[in-house]
Amino acid sequence: MIAPLLAACAGSGAQVASATVVEALSFGDEQAFARPTQPMAFVFPRDHGPHPAYRTEWWYYTGNLVDADGAEFGYQLTFFRTALTPDMPARASDLATNQIYMAHFAVTDVAANQHASFERYARGGDKTAGAQGEPVYSVWLDAWRVEQVAP
Repeated sequence: MIAPLLAACAGSGAQVASATVVEALSFGDEQAFARPTQPMAFVFPRDHGPHPAYRTEWWYYTGNLVDADGAEFGYQLTFFRTALTPDMPARASDLATNQIYMAHFAVTDVAANQHASFERYARGGDKTAGAQGEPVYSVWLDAWRVEQVAP
C-alpha cells in the first residue's frame, strides 16, 4: 500500500530546508526588495493588505478592555509578513511560497499583575496564513484572524 505513495514521490525534487526561522527571517539581499524612498499615495482598502515587493510589514493592534466586573486587561496582537526572496520563483506546487508569517498575541490582567504571550508561525502559500486588503480586509494565521466587518 505504501509503494504507490513512494512511487508517486520519486523524482519530485523535494528539498530539505536547513534554515531556522530566525535565520530565514534575518538574512537575504535587502537591496533587492522595494524600499520606501519617498512619500506614497495610499489607496484604501487595498493598502490595508500586503505589499509583497517589500521585505517586511506588519499589522499591529493594541487596546485596553474592561470586563463586566470592571477588571482591566491590555492586549497586543501583531501579524508579521516576511518575504524570503523579492520575487516568487516559478514552482509547480500550490504550496510554493516565498512568504513567512508570524503572529504574536499578549494579554495582561492588570489586577492580577499577570501577563501571557503566545506566538505562531506559518508559511503563506497554503492559505494557513495571509493578508488581503480587498474585497474584505483580513489578516490571519491559523485560527487567529482580524477581519473587516460591516459598521
